[in-house]
Amino acid sequence: MANTMVISVLERRRDIGLRRALGATRGQIRVQFLTESVGLSLLGALAGTLFGALADINYAHYQVWPAVIPLTSVTGGCLGAVLIGMAAGVHPSVRAARLPPPHTQRHWRRRDRRRHRGCRKGRAMTRPLHEIEPSSEPGLPTMRINVVTVKIYSV
Repeated sequence: MANTMVISVLERRRDIGLRRALGATRGQIRVQFLTESVGLSLLGALAGTLFGALADINYAHYQVWPAVIPLTSVTGGCLGAVLIGMAAGVHPSVRAARLPPPHTQRHWRRRDRRRHRGCRKGRAMTRPLHEIEPSSEPGLPTMRINVVTVKIYSV
C-alpha cells in the first residue's frame, strides 16, 4: 500500500504543484492522499473479504458442512485493512504536501536529462520548458504556465 501511494505522489508531482500554486493548502493535499489511501485499502479489504467468504462457502459446501462466517471477523478484517492503509498513506501524503510549486513544475527526471544531452541520428528529442510567474497582486492564487516543446533532430 505504501509503495502504491509513493508512486502515486511521484507520478502526480506536477498536478500537486499546480494545485498548490492555485491556492490549495498543505492540509488539503494531505487529506486528498490520505482519502485515496483509505479508499484503496477499503476496496481491497472488501474484495478480499468477498473472495475469502466465497472460498469458505465453497469449501464448506464441498465438505457438506454448514458455512459459518462470523460478522466480527469480517468487520475486524476490514477495519484492520483500513487502519493499515491509513498508516501506510501518512508518509506519502505528508511528502506530497511539502512539495513546493516551482520545484514540481521545473523538475526533470534524471532519465529525461540523459535523453536531452544528445540523440541518435534521425531521432527526435523533445524538451519541455516551463515558466512560472506568481501573481503580481498579493492574496490571489493565480499562475501562468507557458509550455513549449522544442524538437531537435540530429543529422
